[in-house]
Amino acid sequence: MSKGEEARKAIRDEAAARKADNDAAAQSDAMKGRPIIIPLGEDGAWNVYWSRPHRSLYRLKMNEHTGAHLRRMAKLADYARWLAPDLPPDAVGEAERRIIKQAKDWMLDETGGRKYNPDMLRGRGVWRDADGLVYNAGDACFLVLPDGRMERVDGVRERYIYDAGAPLLHPAADALTDEEGARLVDFYRARPWVQPCAGELVAGWMVCAVLAGVLPYRPQVWVNAPALTGKSALKRDMLRALGGKNEDADMPGREGAVTGGHAIQFEAAATSPAGFTQRIGQDALPVAFDEGEEHGDDGGRKARNLAGVLDILRSAATSGDVGISKGGADGTAKVYKARFCTALFSIANNLSREADTSRFLVLRLSPLMDAAARAAMYERQEAARAMTQEQDFTPRLFTRLLRAVPALLDNARTIRAHLMGEGYNPRRAELLGLLLAGAHALTKGGAVDDAYLERAAAVAQAVEEGQERESDAQRCLDTLLGHSVMFHGVQKSVARLCQIVRDAGAGNVDDAADARDALAALGLEWKDKSNALQVNPAARGLREQVFRGTDWQGGKITPVLAEGCQGGKDGKNALGIWTQSGNVRGAGSRKVIMIPAELVMQPMPPDD
Repeated sequence: MSKGEEARKAIRDEAAARKADNDAAAQSDAMKGRPIIIPLGEDGAWNVYWSRPHRSLYRLKMNEHTGAHLRRMAKLADYARWLAPDLPPDAVGEAERRIIKQAKDWMLDETGGRKYNPDMLRGRGVWRDADGLVYNAGDACFLVLPDGRMERVDGVRERYIYDAGAPLLHPAADALTDEEGARLVDFYRARPWVQPCAGELVAGWMVCAVLAGVLPYRPQVWVNAPALTGKSALKRDMLRALGGKNEDADMPGREGAVTGGHAIQFEAAATSPAGFTQRIGQDALPVAFDEGEEHGDDGGRKARNLAGVLDILRSAATSGDVGISKGGADGTAKVYKARFCTALFSIANNLSREADTSRFLVLRLSPLMDAAARAAMYERQEAARAMTQEQDFTPRLFTRLLRAVPALLDNARTIRAHLMGEGYNPRRAELLGLLLAGAHALTKGGAVDDAYLERAAAVAQAVEEGQERESDAQRCLDTLLGHSVMFHGVQKSVARLCQIVRDAGAGNVDDAADARDALAALGLEWKDKSNALQVNPAARGLREQVFRGTDWQGGKITPVLAEGCQGGKDGKNALGIWTQSGNVRGAGSRKVIMIPAELVMQPMPPDD
């Protein structure tokens, strides 16, 4: 039997075992005589019910309380176990009409005139209820006991009802160790970050994203990087650690896992706000967005999508139990929980600096790294990656995080108070406090000490200094060099096309000629003599393709990229860019912007 066949058999066996556990729980003696249908109240013309056997919500009009509809909500045997627990199984069929009528009468009487409150329904994720911490894994609920053990419980708790959904990983009996948690943090540190502390903050985000339902505030992070610098690899590694599918053919053990992963993924600019809220529903799960920019759009649709999605993410970042209400065609309101943490991955970001600086943490990957340092970084990654791909890694990670919630919340408050004492505004201090408390929960148990508080202050200072250094010119340059076009059937960035042209002598001459044409269509040309990329700011391709929908649409790049230039190669600005008169293909002599090779030709990993 091949590894792939063994993995698929293990998945089938796990699914069968879960189904058997669910059936046994539903048919246990403890369920005899207990209502299997929970009336939740009236919502307009509908009565709303929750089915215990199916762990699902049902809406019935008055004339729909029939045998056919009630049989959709539960099996006849389930009704008999509730309403006629002493009836022999072979007599249930003959008593069907009486049992169904008894169930209908009880459902209508119990509903009475109560109004349905949608806030009492919760989806998948980790939540706090009156009797403690509840983890809704979609096909089962677990209560975290004071001693750290996980007890499987009914989805109807004292204050809330936990709805069913696609199954997630169940927690393990044993938790991840401090040493394994430290290796996971180092896994994310081993990236070419602009901010040295960013890997620790990403690890903290993962902790917060799993526990979002119990947090007072949900941190949102936005990873920016030029194309081909490792951001897709980072996203894959984060999702795999959360139980996502393993895409490597030589490691099939996690592929096609029963859960399909703990995070919900979207393409930001292609996702409508309505589609996003409907997909999230009542869940409190990690959310990952790829390509969080809208340039290259046709008619502004993607720009509107992204603006609407960002509004929802701002709501999720707000303190408190936030819900988003949408009116339905049937006259009822649909309420979505905005209790999730988001990680966005893109070349640039579309944030309004003043409004969003305290809600989103922007982290940047740098392409500038010498070959030896990059090789050492990859070696660190591979050492930890094997650990994250072990079959029991994510369940053990979840167990550690579920047990760490009380200490994490206390530590977040302590770090927040310390940072506010250092002069940070409350919202920013809360965001960083939760992320740093999350990272601490992976590597140590208990309360943070004074040394960690000092480190937290140093990390906060580094983050703020890095954000202040992030210039519009750098973001504009990243957008330009990271813009991708279709080249010989695959996407190639502007930076990669420049590399193909420059290396024409050692490579395919025809490829180099085609790359020159692709650059020219954007108003760009690689100049061997100057060892620089020549940019024609007036080019139509820049306006309509590269910068459309960005802060620099309409060709407003000269004041940004050329800021501080004195004219000529001797008048470079702080980035090393200069302006001069140059010959533009098909347009004659124009004032052009020259971007030196060291900003364009950057070491690039092959896996992004």
